[in-house]
Amino acid sequence: MPGPRNSNWVDAFRDLGVTDAFYLAPLDNLDSILTNGVLPQTEVIRRGLEHSDISEPTVQERRDQRDLRSGGISSHGLHDFVPLYFARRTPMSFVRQDHNSDLCILVIDIAKACHTADELHFSDGNAAAHGSKIYSDPAELEEHLPLQVIRAPYWTDFPDGRRRRCAELLVRPSVPIRAIRIIEIAGGRNQERVKAAIKRARANQPVDWICKCTVSPWAFFT
Repeated sequence: MPGPRNSNWVDAFRDLGVTDAFYLAPLDNLDSILTNGVLPQTEVIRRGLEHSDISEPTVQERRDQRDLRSGGISSHGLHDFVPLYFARRTPMSFVRQDHNSDLCILVIDIAKACHTADELHFSDGNAAAHGSKIYSDPAELEEHLPLQVIRAPYWTDFPDGRRRRCAELLVRPSVPIRAIRIIEIAGGRNQERVKAAIKRARANQPVDWICKCTVSPWAFFT
C-alpha cells in the first residue's frame, strides 16, 4: 500500500530537522485564513476575498515576472503558489517591525502542508530574486537549502545572506487550516482576538486539530 502523499518531501525535511515553515500575515486576514486556508495571491483575487496586503509592490512585480513555465519548472506562475519561509525572522519582518502589533506568524506543520499539496517546489533564496534557483526534487534540499543562513540569528554575516534567508517552500494549491499549529503574536494585546478566531474555526475542523496562540516577542524584530 502506498505511503502518504509527498512522503518523500516530508522524509527529506525530517532528515534535515525541518518540521515547521512560517507565514507572516496581517491579523486582519486571520478569520479569512482560518476559513479558507492559506491561499496564493491569484486565488485570493479570483475569489474576491477582502484582505490586507503587507507585501512590497516592487517585490510583487518581480514575482509576477518570474516565469516558472519557461524553465519547465511548472505550468503555473509564482503567484499560484503559497510562499512559506523556513525562518520566522526574515528581511520582510524586519521591514515591517513597526507594524508588529498588527501581524501574526503562522507556524505551519510541514508534513501536513506537504501531504495535501498538488505541487511542491523550494527555492534557495527569495523566489523573486534573479539569483535564486527553484528546485522540484526533495533530494536536492540537503545541498541547496541554505540552513546555515536560515538558522543563524542574523543573515548579515553571510554572503548574499538577505536573499538566502528568504528561501521558500512553494505550495500549490493552498495550505490547509489543519496544518496551522501555532499563531504567534508579538504582544498580549491581541491574544483574546486570536483565541476567538481559533475557537470559531475549530467548529469546522477535525476534532484532532490543535492550534494555539502564543505571545512570542522573540519571533519578531523590535
